[in-house]
Amino acid sequence: MILPALKGRGLFVFSDPGGAKPVLSIVENVKNELDDYLIISDREYPFYCDFSVKVTSFCKSPEEIVASFSPDFILTGTSYTSTIELDFLEAAGQMNVPAYSFVDHWTNIRERFLKDGKEIFPDYILLIDEEARSIAIENKIPSLKIIVVGNPYHDFLKKWKPSIPKTELYHLLNLTYPAKKIIVYAPDPLSNVAGKEKYGFDEINATESLIQCIQNIDEFYFVFAPHPNQKIDRIQNIIQEKMKITPQNINLNTLLFYSSAVIGFFSSILIEAIVLQKPAFRFLIMREFDDPFKYKDVGEKVYPENIAARLKTLL
Repeated sequence: MILPALKGRGLFVFSDPGGAKPVLSIVENVKNELDDYLIISDREYPFYCDFSVKVTSFCKSPEEIVASFSPDFILTGTSYTSTIELDFLEAAGQMNVPAYSFVDHWTNIRERFLKDGKEIFPDYILLIDEEARSIAIENKIPSLKIIVVGNPYHDFLKKWKPSIPKTELYHLLNLTYPAKKIIVYAPDPLSNVAGKEKYGFDEINATESLIQCIQNIDEFYFVFAPHPNQKIDRIQNIIQEKMKITPQNINLNTLLFYSSAVIGFFSSILIEAIVLQKPAFRFLIMREFDDPFKYKDVGEKVYPENIAARLKTLL
């Protein structure tokens, strides 16, 4: 991880978890070098307790917060369910505060800076690797705006340990310990972004297919970990009794750490599982589509015809 020199008073802003985790990791890395810092979010997550920094709930306008805190720089995540980061970038531009934004993926890099038909860019965009840089440049983002920093959250995760034992996790999930191993299913909420049109499937029809594939597998507990942006009612009836829904108070990292494997599509959770040295399976019901992980070694691709056999090899 190579971060730019962040000095003085830092204002950090995020919404979606994909941006929250790396931004919090950045704060952990630079907090002792700053004169002061303030972290703002419009959401709350169980993983805040993994970090030794305080997150403040968003309750004033970006202009008020920037004016009262008087930061030397602003660093944001890039969410698609909230405009809070773009609102702060807009305020930064109006008030001449240098701004950085972290992009945690290879997809929709330019689109993340679009608000009401207007593009709002920071001074610098922090990207995870050289492929992301190439994609950004292909999308006409000026190369001078781009800094490749890696993903600071992955460095954080390599050293992370859960705060509770495995027995307590099973208790929180209301599962019998140690009767069966846990398989985590963490699908991206593709229906929120017209997944069928873009990829040929979404989490709805993929989950219907998955449930059929694992219907006769009784050797595991299957635990559904909803994405924070998942409209749970769209999928709850599909999983029925075959999967247990993760309670909101359970730390996802704890669930991944004690699992035997993770199933998903394109989520960063697959990469996080690999960082935690867990098998990661990408369950795909299409073989030809615009795959955002096409050139990435992110887990093993599995399909309806072979996923049951692959899972049973974990026994």
